[in-house]
Amino acid sequence: MLSGRLVTPAGPKLPPLLGGLREALVAAGVAIVATAFAVTLGPAALALPVAAAAAYVLIRHPPVLLALFVFVPYFEAAPGVSAIPFDPTAGLAVLVVFVLVRRVASGDGLRMPPAPLLLPLLLIGVAILLGLLWSGAPEYGQEKALKYFTVTLLAALAPFALLTTERDLLRFLYTIAAGAVVVAALTLVTEPTVAEGIATEYDTQGRYSFGGQIFPARFLCTGALILFLLPGLTRSRWALLAPLAAVGVTIVASGYGARGPMAAFFATLVAVALILSVRSGRALATVVVAVVVGAAVLPFVTVPDSASERLSEAARDPVSTLRGDTRWILYNQAIELIEGHTVFGAGTGTFGAYVSIVSPPRQRLLYPHNIFLEVWAELGILPLLAYMLAVGGGAWVLMRRLAATDDRHERNLLTLAFGLLVFNFLVTQVSGDINDNRTLLLAASLAWLLGSYGLRAREAV
Repeated sequence: MLSGRLVTPAGPKLPPLLGGLREALVAAGVAIVATAFAVTLGPAALALPVAAAAAYVLIRHPPVLLALFVFVPYFEAAPGVSAIPFDPTAGLAVLVVFVLVRRVASGDGLRMPPAPLLLPLLLIGVAILLGLLWSGAPEYGQEKALKYFTVTLLAALAPFALLTTERDLLRFLYTIAAGAVVVAALTLVTEPTVAEGIATEYDTQGRYSFGGQIFPARFLCTGALILFLLPGLTRSRWALLAPLAAVGVTIVASGYGARGPMAAFFATLVAVALILSVRSGRALATVVVAVVVGAAVLPFVTVPDSASERLSEAARDPVSTLRGDTRWILYNQAIELIEGHTVFGAGTGTFGAYVSIVSPPRQRLLYPHNIFLEVWAELGILPLLAYMLAVGGGAWVLMRRLAATDDRHERNLLTLAFGLLVFNFLVTQVSGDINDNRTLLLAASLAWLLGSYGLRAREAV
């Protein structure tokens, strides 16, 4: 009787001497490669096995990879991340491209980005390349263009291949939420660190800083928003603790003293609460109770003095606060550039050269800290309209689907996606350049993905 096991015919046996020689050659090859890495990289070569193992895990979990790819660059000056012997953004980008190629080759769950999103992004890319021809800061402009075509476009388009099921999307959101809790904890136990050329040691006095202030605060607010709404996305009992974690993360975020992210966060909570109030009383109650608890606890929590003072001033008199901020100067400089280059813009990266005279010591002001002023001033009116179409169109299709659905779970997920889009839209008016603000394009892509296609049937998470 034949066994059911498939038996592979044995190949010709090598003589013992030749077999031993082959093994010796393989061992020698491994030794030579290891020695070459050790000589080239020094002690950093010891991290290669760890990096290889991490890469393997991330390739197996694309949603986690995408979350790290988008947000890890915000912490390149943070302890631990700054010690990585290679550019983590580039390394993660290579892994994302590898996974994308595999998905495209297999065709599994791949969805084409809608034309109202894809075409504006490509038009902006063409405008960036053309803007290099008359750029007043060609080196910075080339750096900006390279980052747009590698990091920003990748972050904007990858969700259509990597987040094909509801389970994928939830894992992506869970990764951000867990990361926010970890960053909040590390913020409390590490010495303040700043990104070179962006902030000075004076800026961290009396404020939290974990490789920076504005972008870490933006990340924490993003994670807190997800945590606030988590009970409406999963049936796990542990999710009931998420709003309490959100309160803690919000309190730590306030300690950074970043006024723009905090104002955008609370405005987003109001918008989300208004949407939830229409049909989902339970989800609304969760948000309201968490906000009330946070407001009650906040007076008894120690927040760094400088951060507390900055936030209090902004709350009392937002107009005067803005006029007294460097951003007010940058906005006016951008408007001057727009008046002189309304149609075609002043050229990719030109704003950085234009405002160099007003840059504070040890800092470089390279962009106006407003995404729409930046695009118009450097690229012209048509790319600005294209950017608005990509973002505004995503909001439109998402709201249409939100109004049409009667499924409570889907409605909660769509509401969170809308909240992420609102938060990133607001916060990009006061910080970052077109590449730093790739999170707005990512949120717009999620809106287009959910609004146009939806997700495949959810699986247990």
